[in-house]
Amino acid sequence: EKMFLLGTVADAGKAVDRWSGIAEAAAAAGRLPDHQAASARRFLDWIMPLVVKQGEPMQSSIDQGQETSESLREQAESRGWRFGVAPAALLGVESAAASQPDQAAEAALHERLAAIEAAAPLPGTPAAGTIEERLSWRYPLQAATVVAAKTSVTEMKRLIAEEQHEADAERYEEAATEWTSLVRSPPVSAGRTAPTGPAGPAGDSYTYRLRRPRFMEEKALTAAEKGTVSHLVMQSIPLDGPKDEESIRVFVEGMVSRLLLTRAQSEAVDAASVASFFAGELGSRLAAAQWVKRELPFSCTVPAGRVHRTAAADPSVAGESVLIQGVVDCLFEDERGLVLLDYKTDRIDGKDWERAAERHRFQLELYAEAVGRILGKPVTECHVFFFDGGQSVRLQ
Repeated sequence: EKMFLLGTVADAGKAVDRWSGIAEAAAAAGRLPDHQAASARRFLDWIMPLVVKQGEPMQSSIDQGQETSESLREQAESRGWRFGVAPAALLGVESAAASQPDQAAEAALHERLAAIEAAAPLPGTPAAGTIEERLSWRYPLQAATVVAAKTSVTEMKRLIAEEQHEADAERYEEAATEWTSLVRSPPVSAGRTAPTGPAGPAGDSYTYRLRRPRFMEEKALTAAEKGTVSHLVMQSIPLDGPKDEESIRVFVEGMVSRLLLTRAQSEAVDAASVASFFAGELGSRLAAAQWVKRELPFSCTVPAGRVHRTAAADPSVAGESVLIQGVVDCLFEDERGLVLLDYKTDRIDGKDWERAAERHRFQLELYAEAVGRILGKPVTECHVFFFDGGQSVRLQ
């Protein structure tokens, strides 16, 4: 590789003489003198003293340079640099020749500009095919970029619930079109009751209620917080001790004293439901089991088609692996095999336990599949225990 440096001076001969004198001073001092470096008027004043001292003049350039002094010839001592001097007139001739218009090239340029303005392909471009191929390239697995590579069982349940909700909404809309008349009433929203007060501008009547400020309200536990408390109690309660209702209340009070629960959380524990669970067959089997795991986290992979509806419709993505994570409430093994147990704090309307348990079939079947793959043996039973009513249901 070579580096070319180009510079201009008004009088090359005088400049070379000056650089030669500086080069001799630099050789004696071992470096460029400070006052010479500070007084430099151009980059050439820093570079050329070293080049003149060490370089080899280019003979052709020396012959052409009318202003080159004899001292330039005397400085060629090594071949580390090659330099020469060319008259400005020669560069002007070359520049003028280069600036002569090429009619053919100019016509081709106009043709290309016209094609660009018309958004048409440029004619006669050798790289046109390559450019078109690169700019039009699309990632072949584009669908995979919008599919989450990791999710949770809770999120999968939410997606399924949304799909079910959409299906129910479609059925509702179909049924609504069969009505020949609709009874219209003013909407009732948060912050107002059904129309019982004075009539509004359109004849509708409303009664507005002002709620207390949030800081004056007595905050109650949410349904999710109550569920967390119930799961914590079922995870912590000793399996080898008494589990009647009074014993459970004493145990919960002990959790409060150990700061595992707050007073408000302890009041949300349904001791009667917990006691009824352990009084039943399933609770007795759990208490007698030799191998028990509670609140057991797990991770496994499943095909994307089972997680995302959009992925299921695309064969290129349906087989991609998605990492899912979950937590098994309780897993124990007795003489009948592995038993998977899930606790639910849902409020069951109509006390239809079987139907309520079916809503959680997807979750438990996925848990059972993951546990079977991890432990290398199948789960033989899946049960759902509802604190609302203290009922347990086995999913067949």
